[in-house]
Amino acid sequence: MGNFPTGGLKHSLLTGIDYGYLQQGGSGSQISTLTLDLFNLSNILPLIPPSSLPASYHQAQGKDFGVYAQDLIDLTSQFKVLAGMCADRFANRALLGGEETASSSQTVFSPRVCLVWQPNDRTSFFADWSRSHSPNNGHSVSNSTYDAEIAEQFEVGVKQELIKNRLNATVAIFDLKRTNIPTTDPLNPTLQVLTGKQASQGVEFDLAGTIVPGWKIITAYTYTDAKVKSDTNLPVGDTLSNVPTASPCWRMEYL
Repeated sequence: MGNFPTGGLKHSLLTGIDYGYLQQGGSGSQISTLTLDLFNLSNILPLIPPSSLPASYHQAQGKDFGVYAQDLIDLTSQFKVLAGMCADRFANRALLGGEETASSSQTVFSPRVCLVWQPNDRTSFFADWSRSHSPNNGHSVSNSTYDAEIAEQFEVGVKQELIKNRLNATVAIFDLKRTNIPTTDPLNPTLQVLTGKQASQGVEFDLAGTIVPGWKIITAYTYTDAKVKSDTNLPVGDTLSNVPTASPCWRMEYL
C-alpha cells in the first residue's frame, strides 16, 4: 500500500495476491425416486434406482490464483473515486474413479468502481458497482469442468459521523445478481448444469464506534430479499434457503 501524488491528484494504492484450493467429491445415491401420496398414505411406490447413475466416485479439484489492485483518488476536496481490478486464474480438474476426465483453466477480470461525495467532513455519499467471479467445481454430463460463477452488484448509501472521532453510522441499499450457478442436472441427479440464476436486493445499517473509553461497539442490521431466478429444482420466485430475511447482530470489543 502506498500514497503518492500525480498531476495534483492524491492516490492511495493497495495491491495484493491471494490463493485458494478446493477439493470436493461424492458418488451420489443410487436410489433417487420416491412417490408418496399425502392424501393416501397407504399408496407408497418403492424407491427406483436409475440405471444411468455412475457407480464410480466423482471428484473435483480447483485452484485459484489472484492478483488485485485498487486506487483511491482524491479528485477534489469533496469528490473521490475508487477504481479496482482483480485478475484471477482458475484451474479445474474433474476426476471419475481417480482418473482425470477433464481439465481446464480460465482467466477472468473483476472490476470495481466507486464514487464518493463528501459535502462536509462528517458526511459521505457513495455509489458502488462491481463484478466478481468465483470458481465452480463440479461435473457435467460429459464430466467436463465449468466456467466461473459471475456476480454483479450495485450499491448506494451514506456514511455519517454522529459523534466526532467516536461514532459512525452507514446506511446502504444493494442489488446483487448471480449467474452461472451449478444446479442439479434434470437427467442425472449426481451431475450438474450451469443454469442457475439468483438475485438479492436489500438494505443494511451499521453503527460502530467508541461510546465508552476502551470499548468499541459494532451493531448491524440487514434486510435481504433473495429470490431464485432460474433453477432446475427450485421454483422461480422462491426465497433462497440459508439467506435470512432479517440479520441483526452486535459486538463489543475491548481496545
